[in-house]
Amino acid sequence: MNEIIGNEELETPQKRPVFLTVLCVLSFVYIGLSLISGLFSLLTGPASEDAITTMKVLMTTQANEMTDLGVSWAANLMKNMVHIVESTNTQHYLVVLSGILISVIGAIGVFWMLKGKKLGFHFYIIYCLMSVVQLYFFVDAKYIPTFLVVFNIVFSGLWILLYSRNLKWLK
Repeated sequence: MNEIIGNEELETPQKRPVFLTVLCVLSFVYIGLSLISGLFSLLTGPASEDAITTMKVLMTTQANEMTDLGVSWAANLMKNMVHIVESTNTQHYLVVLSGILISVIGAIGVFWMLKGKKLGFHFYIIYCLMSVVQLYFFVDAKYIPTFLVVFNIVFSGLWILLYSRNLKWLK
């Protein structure tokens, strides 16, 4: 829909794709919930020693039951979760603040894509990558379950792919 006036060609702005709008709304909901959760975690602080001890007893009991049932992979997962919870709880404020920062980067990226800026797509990719590797900054890699990393990579990759379908509209 280009109009020619004299020697100048005027382009009518293209309407934002509906699919991009839907993706952005869904992303804003998820990121918004992450921000609210992070802010709530900042206010409540780390878990108490009693809560951590209770969690460790419960998880260890469940791990032992899984071992008795012959489901050793589930028992190992429970033991790893104990280490993850302990590590993230000891560095609670740093973990939460980094999560909030990552969410803000994602929100900026989504907002810019909503406004038609291609730079927002790049910010969104950074957000996805940081979301995948964040846990590695606070927990020893041997305790992080592979399936969790693979799930996060696949989920992030899917969203990046969905957003990339709208790159031709972004400038």
